[in-house]
Amino acid sequence: MLAIANARSGVSRKEAAEAAGMDRQTLRDWVIRYNAQGPDGLYDCWSDGRPPRLAPHEQAELIRIVLRAPILRPRFLSAEGKTRPSAKRPRPC
Repeated sequence: MLAIANARSGVSRKEAAEAAGMDRQTLRDWVIRYNAQGPDGLYDCWSDGRPPRLAPHEQAELIRIVLRAPILRPRFLSAEGKTRPSAKRPRPC
């Protein structure tokens, strides 16, 4: 808000942006949004995103499948968290 106030009071946008630690283009975008919508225009406007690929009943079925599956735990973990080959594994000739 201080950068916008400075820009509106006559300070160059470059100086106002630098004083606020932002890019001049960002301040320009903020000023345009502020002029069009007032302070509410400065809130981020996120969209709902991409629609889900699965229908609600398919999502529920996937959740049931995942929750029914056994918990797989890796054996023989090393200090780095990588699995080491089992001692029972036959060696190649």
